[in-house]
Order: sequence, then C-alpha cells, then structure tokens
Amino acid sequence: MPLFHADLYRIDEAADLTELGLVEHIGGNSIVLIEWGERFLSELGARGVLVKLEVHEEEGGPTFDFSEKGLAMLSSKSDERSLQA
Repeated sequence: MPLFHADLYRIDEAADLTELGLVEHIGGNSIVLIEWGERFLSELGARGVLVKLEVHEEEGGPTFDFSEKGLAMLSSKSDERSLQA
C-alpha cells in the first residue's frame, strides 16, 4: 500500500493541491498523511482520521490523540468560529 506525506504549511492556493496530485490519492488504496490539512478542509474533504501530536515537556514527552471524526471535527469547529465572528 503506497504511503504519501504532504506538509501544506507553505502551500498558498488550493490549485497547488491538484498540481501535487494529492487529492486524487485520498480515499484510494493508499495512506495519505497531511500536515496543516486544516488550511484546505473544503478541498480535502472531511474524510480521514485526525491525529493530534502534542509535546508536554513537564509531563515527560509527547502525547497522541486520535479522533474517529477526522477532519469533519475540524470543519465543524471552523464553521462555529465563522458563525461567532
């Protein structure tokens, strides 16, 4: 099974996602790891599993949080923020 990784931090436009070929691999027979995916929620869709990594030096190291709601959870939080603005 192919594994793809993309760090979208420096991607400025959604059109760049198409140029990278990233979107075509999502939902296929591959694993796609995306950093900074919340920047392009509408283009990437709300599929997937959200993995949150936090480093707590005072607690002795990193912690991982896995959410079955995936990017849909981020999308709904983004909608809530826009409604409050």
